Amino acid sequence: MAPAIRENIDNVKNKLDPYLHSEQIDSYLNPIEEKIHLERSLIVLGLFPIVIIYMIFGGCNDFVCNFIGILYPICASLSIVKSSETNYVKEKELLIYWIVYSSLISIEYIGYNQFHALRIYWLIKLIFLIWFINYGAAKAKKLLEFVALDLATIRLVSISLGDVGMQYVAEGLRNNTTLVEINFSNTGLGSESVRILAEVLENKTALTTLDLSENNIEGDGVQHLTLTDLCLTSNKIGDEGAQHLCDLLRNTITLTTLKLGNNDIGVEGIRHFADALKNNNTITTLDLGSNKIKDEGARYLGVALRDNTTLSELDLGSSEIEAEGARFLGDGLRNNKSLTSLKLSGNIIKDEGVQHLLNALENNIILNHLDLAWTEFEEDGKKAINNYVEKTGCSVFKGFDF
Repeated sequence: MAPAIRENIDNVKNKLDPYLHSEQIDSYLNPIEEKIHLERSLIVLGLFPIVIIYMIFGGCNDFVCNFIGILYPICASLSIVKSSETNYVKEKELLIYWIVYSSLISIEYIGYNQFHALRIYWLIKLIFLIWFINYGAAKAKKLLEFVALDLATIRLVSISLGDVGMQYVAEGLRNNTTLVEINFSNTGLGSESVRILAEVLENKTALTTLDLSENNIEGDGVQHLTLTDLCLTSNKIGDEGAQHLCDLLRNTITLTTLKLGNNDIGVEGIRHFADALKNNNTITTLDLGSNKIKDEGARYLGVALRDNTTLSELDLGSSEIEAEGARFLGDGLRNNKSLTSLKLSGNIIKDEGVQHLLNALENNIILNHLDLAWTEFEEDGKKAINNYVEKTGCSVFKGFDF
């Protein structure tokens, strides 16, 4: 047991020694080490549990946290200022650190009472600052350098990027002239992140595809986005965001694919989309699945489908549409000459809705794929589907238990 403990201590000492012997702090630690005749790494290890306890329960722990957090960066910054040599790598890392540190200070000032009530916060912040000055700033710098390259595609998926990280990414993208596709899905982005990104992408005419699905984007975060393929699945844009996007649909001449599944869009938002689709002649694929469209929203879309001549794929799956809504959609598609694929799976349209829909579609020769899985139809619905498939040749997905 003892040899294993000793080995672990030696490993920690070996990691600490390069930092404890760096020229910025070496002159301060040398006198202490000589006076008490103990290695500086052992001094730090001995103080470590005391610091942890103090940072949670001690008085003025916020001051101690911030003091430790700026001690080394100040020494490093002064060293660079005094030096006649230019070290761009270290300068960038320190600049990134100071940006993050000042951002934390600003947030703490706003939420002063909450942060001081959370005892463990100052310990967590101290650990984060120590980690960031040693590793995080360098990683952020590499990220900036990565996105600054003339890349055609950037995919940063399922990482904790957030609004702060987006600032670094946006700065790196500023001079990129070849970017065609961006995927920032599930990266913790909010509406402020989208505003920052949209500002940088405003004049990048080569960009065609942007995937921001599974983030925390709300209504006001989507109003500046313009491109060819936009995916905002699983955000929270709601009816307000739908209205902003509809303004885009009315004026765009490039957007062809728009994916807005699972976005808390209700009947009012669908009404905006229906109005925009009447005169839009670029959108070919529209995903509105897993929203709260209901029968009333289906009525608005049915009217829009009568006039729209370009939409070819429409996803309305799991959108709380019932039999009456299916009838409205069928009426809209009766003479539609462009829609080739319609997804209605997961709606409770039952036998009545299936029959209304298929009766209206019996003379539509354009539609070639219809998804009616899990729509709660029974024997009459099955018969209607079989007759429809036999007559039109349309591919109908009916679910696995059909």
